Amino acid sequence: MLLHSFSFSSRLLQSTSQSVRIDYEANHLCSRRRNLTVSSTLASLRFGTDVIVEIAHNKPLIAATLCAAAGQLAKPFMASILYRRDFDPKAAISAGGFPSTHSSAAVVTAMSIGLERGFSDSIFGFAVVYAALTMYDAQGVRREVGVHART
Repeated sequence: MLLHSFSFSSRLLQSTSQSVRIDYEANHLCSRRRNLTVSSTLASLRFGTDVIVEIAHNKPLIAATLCAAAGQLAKPFMASILYRRDFDPKAAISAGGFPSTHSSAAVVTAMSIGLERGFSDSIFGFAVVYAALTMYDAQGVRREVGVHART
């Protein structure tokens, strides 16, 4: 009987030490995952010259920025030509007016994504829908502003 209880106790100790080892390995793995998550989060927060170089190679972003700048800079000229107003350089930094900076940036983003990734890519489809919604919303806002200005 004593031998039987000893063998039962040793098996219990083995199973206990095995479960402790499994718990230790699980906790160690979990803490390693937490460390990996923290380190990957910190790695994504890095900002240096390599990030600037990556941004400089983003063609749709560069195209949208240049198009928005060109649209904003064209506003004083368009106002004087189309609406026969005096040339006002302040129009270049004001919101509203023609051309719509938001619409032109959305359209050129969709076009550059289509040229870069292909016109059958789902991202191009998403960009076209986004550009269409932007243009529709800009047209509606401009119409309402015009109605409000008349009343």
